[in-house]
Amino acid sequence: VSQSRYAKRKKQEDYWRSLSGIEFERELARIYRAMDFTVNLTPATGDGGVDLLLQKENRLTIFQQK
Repeated sequence: VSQSRYAKRKKQEDYWRSLSGIEFERELARIYRAMDFTVNLTPATGDGGVDLLLQKENRLTIFQQK
């Protein structure tokens, strides 16, 4: 799949709805990295509900998706 087709597909709601929880977390991580966050993904299980750890400008944000 070409990069432009992939980018266009990501703008469609059905793309986002088709992702598994882990795939969704990875896509969110890519978005936050593009916004200059340092992103750490937590383990798939045993993470206490935390999905992403986001850091920027000495601030830590704990991200939990539903």
